[in-house]
Amino acid sequence: MKSYYKLLFLSVMLVVPILGWGQIQISESFENGLPTSYTATTSYTLGSGTWTGQANGVIRGTSGLHGGSYSCQLKNQTGAQITSPNIASGGVSTVTFYGSSSTASGSVQVNYSIDGGATWTAATGSPFSLTTGTTVLKTATINSSSPNIIVQFYRTASTVYIDDITITANGSSNSASSDIIRNSTFSEPVNIAYTSYQETNLTSSSLEVARFDIRDGGGSVDGDALGTTLSAITFSLSNWANVRRVALYDGTTEIAELAVSSGSLVLVRLQV
Repeated sequence: MKSYYKLLFLSVMLVVPILGWGQIQISESFENGLPTSYTATTSYTLGSGTWTGQANGVIRGTSGLHGGSYSCQLKNQTGAQITSPNIASGGVSTVTFYGSSSTASGSVQVNYSIDGGATWTAATGSPFSLTTGTTVLKTATINSSSPNIIVQFYRTASTVYIDDITITANGSSNSASSDIIRNSTFSEPVNIAYTSYQETNLTSSSLEVARFDIRDGGGSVDGDALGTTLSAITFSLSNWANVRRVALYDGTTEIAELAVSSGSLVLVRLQV
């Protein structure tokens, strides 16, 4: 399957793409969908799907942030947890997340289940000690090719904050053949009248200067049954001081937009 993505700039610029991606089952940053106060709600519709948690134990946190404006906050009480959507195929290799705590002695355990939550197994590395201050990257290892896996973050001490979760597919079942190429049907504009493109917020009708195709399997039959997920991409820009903003679009849907402040343009937290 092939999808195309377009890059919108305010002025002409040479762009060289450098990739960073992998087979990602779930990527979640908790920017939308969690309750803002403790409630009896136990189901949350997030960007990556429907998560479940303990009643009165989960809220949208404003502490423990790694990126964005919010985190997932698990209350300092027995049973506080949040559980991922079901991962039907492809298995799980690792679970990475950024964590911190309301005290110097917080901790969280990463568990997984292959029977719908009837039984749980602690991932290798669990439980993880957390402390106050800057969030710390943690990695739990599961390495299971089983179908229908769910992953749980279970608070074991203090109030804890988790952010920017990435769950990767089991490496033994995934190919690494996917790639990204320049769209051959797109003609890059030249001699742009830059004064006509002085927007402060880019839209799908803004000036398009580049278009790329993501190819699942790299133009051949892919070696797995999974789609390819683009989680981050870096563009190296020449004369970057002449560019105000850049946006990445999938058709008319904005994937990411940011102000340009250096020659290395990094778009992260993507779910493409």
